[in-house]
Amino acid sequence: MKVQGNKFYVDGEDIDKDELRLPELTEKISAVLSGADLKGLVKMGAPPQEYNFEADLIARRILDGQKVDADMLIDIFEYTFKSNIKNVKPYETAAQEISKSIKIN
Repeated sequence: MKVQGNKFYVDGEDIDKDELRLPELTEKISAVLSGADLKGLVKMGAPPQEYNFEADLIARRILDGQKVDADMLIDIFEYTFKSNIKNVKPYETAAQEISKSIKIN
């Protein structure tokens, strides 16, 4: 990787700096979601990476400047699991844990 000013280059290609952060953010968020197990899938035997898709969506929204909160998580989980979430508290807690894990307020 080569850096010139605000541009990043990998093998001569111009890379958006957010693309470089996406895997790291996704991994941290996935670990939080796996621990929170908001849908109970890990408890039922799913692998810890079960929430990678949702973690990627959350990471992309963060990189786009969206605040991590329960509303964001609920929006993503209702979309991916096609369900209506009524108990907000676990999502509030997960949002706080995500913020801590990626060091944002």
